[in-house]
Amino acid sequence: MAENLWRLSIHLARPEWRKKSEAMCQSMHGEIQRHPRAYSYWLRLIMAQQAPASEIVVVGEKAFEWIKDLQQLPLQNVHWAATTQESDLPLFQHRYQAGKTLIYICQNQQCNAPIDVLSVAKAMLKEQFLAPSYKNL
Repeated sequence: MAENLWRLSIHLARPEWRKKSEAMCQSMHGEIQRHPRAYSYWLRLIMAQQAPASEIVVVGEKAFEWIKDLQQLPLQNVHWAATTQESDLPLFQHRYQAGKTLIYICQNQQCNAPIDVLSVAKAMLKEQFLAPSYKNL
């Protein structure tokens, strides 16, 4: 539930849900210290909450095709979202343009200018987010 709240807080712009998720993780602190192996899922979530998060948002006719391609990159701590139509959900608001497929690369809900060429977006993601050993993928 803590991870669901954390992810939904980003997708639905509900910071109070992120605080709830963090509070849930904090409440597990004592148990995690006593039995870390038993709480590896909680530890993974805590680590993800501490690292900078990225959102990759793809909107347009080819959104699902393009996002599948982008998801082949070994990126960590990324929140993915795609739609083929206009949407009022916070990650999609004011991003859809009929007849175009656009990729938005965001960090902490601050997005770069949209990219309309898949290969350019892949190159940018590789440059910004991949460790040097993975950049030749």
